[in-house]
Amino acid sequence: MSSRFTSSSIERYNDFSRLNPAIVGWHVHVKVLRRFHTDDYISKGGLGLLLVDDKGNQIEALICSPLTSHYSTFIEEDEFYTIMNFRVVENSGFTKLTRSDFKIMFYDGTIVKEADMSSRFTSSSIEQICSLSSLNPLIHEWSTCVKILHVWHELDDVSNALNLILMDNQGTKIRAVIRESLVTRFSPLLIEGLWMILRKVSLISDVDLVRTTPHRFKIQFSPDTCVEYLNYLACDYDYFNFARFRDIRTGISNPYICVDLVGKVDNVNDIQLVQMVGSSKDISVVYFDLIDTEHTRLSIRLTGETAVRFHRQWKVNTDDVVICIIRFAKIVATSNRMWHCTNIGCSKIMVDAPLPGVVELKEWWADYCRSPRTGVKEARLA
Repeated sequence: MSSRFTSSSIERYNDFSRLNPAIVGWHVHVKVLRRFHTDDYISKGGLGLLLVDDKGNQIEALICSPLTSHYSTFIEEDEFYTIMNFRVVENSGFTKLTRSDFKIMFYDGTIVKEADMSSRFTSSSIEQICSLSSLNPLIHEWSTCVKILHVWHELDDVSNALNLILMDNQGTKIRAVIRESLVTRFSPLLIEGLWMILRKVSLISDVDLVRTTPHRFKIQFSPDTCVEYLNYLACDYDYFNFARFRDIRTGISNPYICVDLVGKVDNVNDIQLVQMVGSSKDISVVYFDLIDTEHTRLSIRLTGETAVRFHRQWKVNTDDVVICIIRFAKIVATSNRMWHCTNIGCSKIMVDAPLPGVVELKEWWADYCRSPRTGVKEARLA
């Protein structure tokens, strides 16, 4: 049976969490999430990559000129590769695409091979999220992505605990309980219909005489429980993790980590030509607003070809409601200390993308605009 043991079957890959500049000889198996051109003073004319390993860790990679012409001919987005003989350096960029402290640098000895191993990259491995059906009380460190189906207080429960029914993207349901002392803390975060990631919760047997779900366990919140709000689109396509506009405008979101945005387009200005700082060249700039389903407005500034492409797509769109997704947007502060977002080299703009979540969002906004609520002033931050 030696034929079963091919070189690929016994190959060992390093995950990104282990990378260290002091060690050489790394060998990684990756998927290319994003490919973009860089134009800063260090890597002018270079090629940037956003990579993910089979454990969900993400890292930036940089290919400097003149190596760009070689690697750009075969490295494509959404494809899988094995990479060897690269350098690991500190990620000292002002704006980071990932939370990693390091990034990968290609040099003329770097080896890149196509890999037909997409089965290694399952949804659960990239997200590092446990399905509700696989939860085990013997495992204490796990996270799960769930939608809140129902929130209620039991009328005859003297403990005043808050109860929830949660469902993951496989349709598995489970009950969760929050004791009275924690209700005030968590109840503002728990809105029916929203998706969230739960971390640091306990799993106990559901011994109630009548169980609200078939699951034999139930989730119990603790003072250390972490609830991460997700837009409902986050589980629909390509591992989006949409930022909350309110968090950006109030400065809660980390401005040094790029974010994904989704919202209704409003107040689109004409394209302007603005002189670039430190250069005699003019650059195209367009300003507009995105509005999320909480009716919070976020100012957006797009530059260069991205601005021209967005304005063209918006102008030819005849729909009353236009939805825009911006991947890897940069959070910046204006002179009056208001936060807004702009594009950088790796940003990706999607206008009315053909995604189920976008269709639902367009329908939601269309219904809202036709309802009597349109007379109500949109919610804004002071």
